[in-house]
Amino acid sequence: MARLLAVRLLLPFVLALVMVFFTGISGPSASTAWAQDTLGQCNRLAESELDPWRTGQGVPDRALDAGAVMMTCEAALDEAPHDGKLWYQYGRGLLAADETAAAAGAFQRAQKLNYPMGAFALGQLYAKGHDVVPQSGVKAVDYFLQAARTGVPAAAYEMGMVFYDGKGVERDFAVAAYWMALGAQSGYTPAMRMLGVLYFNGEGVERDRIQGQQWVKQAAIMGDPQAPDTLEQMLSVTMTKQPVSSGSADLTMIDDFSGELMELTELVASTGVLGIFLIVVVLVAIIAYLVPLRLWITAWASGAYVGLLTLVAMRLRRVPPHSIIKARISAVKAGLQIPLDELESHFLAGGNVVNVVNAIISADKANIELTFKRAAAIDLAGRDVLDAVQMSVLPKVIQTPRNAAVAQDGIQLIAIARVTVRTNLDRLVGGAGEDTVLARVGEGMVSAIGSAVNHKDVLEKPDSISKRILSNGLDSGTAYEILSIDIADIDVGKNIGAALQIEQANADKQIAQAKAEERRAMAVALEQEMRARVVESEAQVPKAMADAFRAGMI
Repeated sequence: MARLLAVRLLLPFVLALVMVFFTGISGPSASTAWAQDTLGQCNRLAESELDPWRTGQGVPDRALDAGAVMMTCEAALDEAPHDGKLWYQYGRGLLAADETAAAAGAFQRAQKLNYPMGAFALGQLYAKGHDVVPQSGVKAVDYFLQAARTGVPAAAYEMGMVFYDGKGVERDFAVAAYWMALGAQSGYTPAMRMLGVLYFNGEGVERDRIQGQQWVKQAAIMGDPQAPDTLEQMLSVTMTKQPVSSGSADLTMIDDFSGELMELTELVASTGVLGIFLIVVVLVAIIAYLVPLRLWITAWASGAYVGLLTLVAMRLRRVPPHSIIKARISAVKAGLQIPLDELESHFLAGGNVVNVVNAIISADKANIELTFKRAAAIDLAGRDVLDAVQMSVLPKVIQTPRNAAVAQDGIQLIAIARVTVRTNLDRLVGGAGEDTVLARVGEGMVSAIGSAVNHKDVLEKPDSISKRILSNGLDSGTAYEILSIDIADIDVGKNIGAALQIEQANADKQIAQAKAEERRAMAVALEQEMRARVVESEAQVPKAMADAFRAGMI
């Protein structure tokens, strides 16, 4: 039993070493094999790290250079318009540039060209939902199923999560475990972690905590960022049935203390010295987890002292002491005093404590008044408070789309403006966003151009447009303060006035022709009527002569 347990513990480490060895062998050869053409450049810039058919390491979504990807992959599509992989990678670039509708179209082309990652990307769009791609659990399942059946491990994981959470389908832990197992067998670490959670909880599979921990350990060794926290929570056995967050799932850590004690006793009796050693290591790890001694020393040495029992209480309340203490140390070093209870309450409310504290420090250094209560409210409202403070210090320039308007002389002008804005922290909660500012500026440009008597006046003095727009107070009710509006470009469009006059003349001509035809028709009818009367009169002559003969007048 002891040998078997040792083998099961060492097996993940051996597998990791083997994977690292083979990765080290294959990596350089793959990178040097890329051709220096547009196809190779598109692969280098836009291959997904989740793509089983990638030729390199792949680029995560957050690291994509949208402009370079779109330019390079578009050029590659000119050479190979029927390459599904290129369409998928081009769609990634469009999605990174917030061109969701165009990205969905590119993913559909990839899916129709039988590239499985296109179906996977469509499934992600329908699972999350967007203005142009409404959320649909049924469509997400259909696309994930297409991708999973053709060998995309990430799609198998997404399918498992759909059935685990019951999004658009009936919740079914057994089906979720089936798909997680497929993803885990392919080496996809999130699927390995979630499969371990299912085994640990006994959800959809027979409960096996040792196997559950082994799957999570293997995921941690292979680099899954959430696996260490999940494994730490598994090891921190408590005396209550409190759920512990693990990414997208919950772990019920214990049935009762007596049952765990019996399992521990049986393990000691069956494993001998090695088992006792392992149990001691586990107990030490649990104590080290509950009592973060190093963190306590760090806080004390930094002048932001926090009691040791307070740190233990944070662990029991499922509040990560590291994040709270890190934020507190940053605040103290910056000369700010933020109560520890407020930091904890903000975390429990779902806020980003570190981001809020960094925002307050940045605001203090820039002489911007920002209290913790206001910063917390902004963060909980879904705004990035640190980005808002940075935008208050360094204004942002946003560009309007091409706005067309017609001057009074009938000439169409097409203008583009650049609007310099900075965040108004007082109106950030409940204030309108960039789309409202752009819409108002566009409306002001149309109004300013439309009020110009001659289009040449606008071309000579484009600043007259910006001055007129600024005088209207367009930033009212928005989360921004407009600093300046600069006309970047003005193009002369069609002569709308002349076109309208031509259309009006044609319409008048058709009306005149219709009236003339009406008068001609009336004249013809009158002539025919007069002829009929003459004929009628002529018919009366013989009758009158006959009457005269009978009367003896002739």
